[in-house]
Amino acid sequence: MVQKIQYLTIIIYIIIAALITFLLFFLSYVMNKKTKLNYSKLLSYESGCLPTSDNNSGVLIHFYIIGIIFLILDIEIILLFP
Repeated sequence: MVQKIQYLTIIIYIIIAALITFLLFFLSYVMNKKTKLNYSKLLSYESGCLPTSDNNSGVLIHFYIIGIIFLILDIEIILLFP
């Protein structure tokens, strides 16, 4: 009997949490301003100038890999120093 009451309270808490979550999602959906998407707002900002290309991948993956390797070796040196 005691276990059923404990499970019942847990289920009630889960239901209340789900209701609060759905209520907040619903309120944010209702209160959201319906704005039209503007193409000029979707462009990347380059110091007030128009972007030079539509390609948003400005940095190659090669530079990320070199950065990660540098961080790993830097951490190794820090751990070996003491």
